[in-house]
Amino acid sequence: MDVPREQSTGLPLHLVKTALKVSVALKCIYVVGLYAVKAAFLGIFVELEQYLEKRLKVFVMVAVWVTVAAFVANFLLTMLWCLPFHTNWYIFPREQRGSIGADIEICSGLRILKHCARPCGV
Repeated sequence: MDVPREQSTGLPLHLVKTALKVSVALKCIYVVGLYAVKAAFLGIFVELEQYLEKRLKVFVMVAVWVTVAAFVANFLLTMLWCLPFHTNWYIFPREQRGSIGADIEICSGLRILKHCARPCGV
């Protein structure tokens, strides 16, 4: 019985797709875990808020809201990296429909290049 194989690696196609699905799941778990740790640290500061002066209380609340916004943005970017979602585990580029993450990466890279290409002092 001939098993379909991925062209570049020669691995069985079903194993490669399974590995890519696991990779997507691990990325989601990583993002949630990372922000859970950040929330735990911020929780300590929220508990200590009664002992802080007003300026630091405002700083802690801003940090909490920035972290929440960053979590939502990071999680959405992870989930919407390729659209439709099942293209995350497609192997061949001709099967992919589009990538929001790649578009954002290209745009931010061009912005960095534009910023770095300016002569000093301008």
